[in-house]
Amino acid sequence: MVDFLHFYQPLIERIRRYEGSLHDSVTELKAHLASTKSMLQVTKGIEGVTSKSEDLDREISHLEKTIQSKTTTIDRIKKLFEKTKPYQADAAASESNTERAASHRRK
Repeated sequence: MVDFLHFYQPLIERIRRYEGSLHDSVTELKAHLASTKSMLQVTKGIEGVTSKSEDLDREISHLEKTIQSKTTTIDRIKKLFEKTKPYQADAAASESNTERAASHRRK
């Protein structure tokens, strides 16, 4: 497993950055969802704008599905890192030992 983590370290770092961007995206989507729900409440109070209300309902539904999908992805990434966490310290130690051996051979 240590070799696997060492070999795929660049990919793991990308996944970690992607998780951060997903968190940012979910935060923005939740803010957008809150404002859209507020607009819907105002629109429902006005007569004659039922088409706008329907559009807002569809947008709310789409936002909720997107948030759920991204949250599921974040949870899966967390599970991945939980499974690899015990091996990451070993991988870091193995990498430093490999670097020391390589620098020793160069001398």
